[in-house]
Amino acid sequence: MKFIYPISVDSYITASYGASMWYGKHRGIDIASKLPNPILILAPHDGHLSYGIHYQWGKYTQIVVPGFKTILAHNKLNGGWLKQNNSFVKAGVPVAVMGNTPGPPWSNGRHLHWQVYEHGVIIDPLTYVKESLTPTEMAIKKVVAAQQKKLDDVLMGDAAGAIDASTGKAYLIKDSKKQELPVKEVLANLYLPWIDKDTLNDIPNK
Repeated sequence: MKFIYPISVDSYITASYGASMWYGKHRGIDIASKLPNPILILAPHDGHLSYGIHYQWGKYTQIVVPGFKTILAHNKLNGGWLKQNNSFVKAGVPVAVMGNTPGPPWSNGRHLHWQVYEHGVIIDPLTYVKESLTPTEMAIKKVVAAQQKKLDDVLMGDAAGAIDASTGKAYLIKDSKKQELPVKEVLANLYLPWIDKDTLNDIPNK
């Protein structure tokens, strides 16, 4: 079994596997990024995908394949807009957005907690991280890079579009500000279906 690293942008490990924490030994690794934009979390391996909420993990994504189970925790957004719950995903596909749920004391800043079980036993996730990607994984990585760039562009000033699924309102986003417009006009611009409501609310009105 080989894993790919679940973060494709600049990031760093803030807590290693087995590190001493206030509650005991760390059972996974924590990965953070200094980048201000939303950070996509990728499936480390193929498997059956499901989502949940846990009092310690907050919003989490679980990927299961015979012999292995991966937990990706503290997410801001689980990937119903990326992949449907209870579906099969390939390694490298975006499945969540890095977050800080449920907040202190279990999460004290935006990061990913990555935890892996091998036949029910918790192991260091980095044990199976491979150095090279298959052609399929490389192709997925290019798509993910494009998706991440679109998220970056929203905060860097490039024009984009978004629809708030809860209200049906459509917005044009430019220069880090949003303006409500008719849906057809927004759709004529770059439509970003994966901008979640929280992110949209963070963008001020013109």
